Amino acid sequence: MQVLGTDTSPTKTLFSDELEAVQKRAPIQLEFRSTEQRGRSWLKEHIDSIKPQIKKTLCDDLNFCKNEESILKDLTVVLAALVPVIATGLGIPVATAVTIGVLLAKYYGRVLCGCPGTSSGKK
Repeated sequence: MQVLGTDTSPTKTLFSDELEAVQKRAPIQLEFRSTEQRGRSWLKEHIDSIKPQIKKTLCDDLNFCKNEESILKDLTVVLAALVPVIATGLGIPVATAVTIGVLLAKYYGRVLCGCPGTSSGKK
């Protein structure tokens, strides 16, 4: 019978090998800029294919310009309306579509809908 902690213990050998490997490992460096840039480029290339549906949903059905304040306070309604359009239209996971929906509503809704006070809307 072997006791944990002895030199011949398989458990001790396993964990000491893991600890040694972790201690010798170099820091992990992630390249977010290239990933982010690829994501933005991909979205710019593909968003036009669903832009009419997004515009109809956000601008016409939800009356974004009129209800902007309430929509931005509670994005539940806009996400419930946009996520299926985005996920299905672009063929992407729902979690990604939620992120895109939030960004579209918060940062692109006024321009897309031509709300007053934007460069594409009435002044």
